[in-house]
This record gives sequence, structure tokens and C-alpha cells, in this order.
Amino acid sequence: MSKYFITLLLTALPFGVSAQNVIGAEHGAEPEHVDAAVQQYAAKKGIAGPVAYDVAFHDINSDSRRDAVVLVNSGAWCDADGGCALLVLEGRPNSFFVVSKTDGVSKPVRVLPTDQRSGWQSLIVNLKAGGDTLLRAVNYKYPVKPDKLITPNAGQLAKAVTLIE
Repeated sequence: MSKYFITLLLTALPFGVSAQNVIGAEHGAEPEHVDAAVQQYAAKKGIAGPVAYDVAFHDINSDSRRDAVVLVNSGAWCDADGGCALLVLEGRPNSFFVVSKTDGVSKPVRVLPTDQRSGWQSLIVNLKAGGDTLLRAVNYKYPVKPDKLITPNAGQLAKAVTLIE
């Protein structure tokens, strides 16, 4: 591998990200704005170093802007059982803002467009503690550690749209 190719490859990666899988970027979403929001959130929480994650874009709060759903898959963001932090970021004109963090999540992450609470569509996530779980927004954010596990029914699973698999 040539020195030029390695330099080109390194300059093509967003700053601070060791690895990311971007889903939906072809529709005008700005992955570098997501990365800036995730890195800023990590710094505020005292977590140093690059953050690896999967990200998908979807208008979850029906404001005609793409929001970002980020499943972090590295280091201090994950627990011993293999579940990691799910961040939901609200899309703004030139940035994203972290509105909630839910712990213990693993793939897949789905959105349920037919179920909306506090202005946000419900998510169906795989929680290590309880399998497929319906996450409903309360006071405009999703719970950090869901205390009431709601198992989605077959109809909800059929209507769900997969964001991260």
C-alpha cells in the first residue's frame, strides 16, 4: 500500500472517529456534524479518545429534519454484557444535539413511525437485559435505563423500520 493511499485514506475519515458505519448519508445528512456532537458529548462526560459507532438518519421527531440515531460500539460506552450506549441526536440546521442516551442496547435498532410520544417516534431496540424492547420518549427524550420493559407485539415489529442492523 502506497504512502499516498494511506494519507488519502486517513484524511477521508472524520476527525476523532476510529470507525463509523454511516447509514443514510446519501440523503444529505452531515456525518461530520454527528461526529462533532458525539465527540463533544463524550468530552462533557469525561470519556477520552475516538468513539466508534454506527449511525442512521431518520426524521424521528417529525420536524422535517433528519435526526441521527447513534449506536456506540467502543470502550467505556459498553457494558460487560455487550450492550452499548444508544444516542439520539436532534437534527438542527448545521449541527446535531444529543437529546438522550440509553444504556445496554445492541443491534438491531428500529423506529416505529406509527407510535409517537412526546413528539418523538418510538424505537424498538434489543436490550441485553430484556430482548426486543419498545422505547417510548418521555418528556422529549428516551429513558437512560428503561425500568419498564415493553415487549413489542407482532404488529409493531411488522411496521418497524430498521435503522441499524
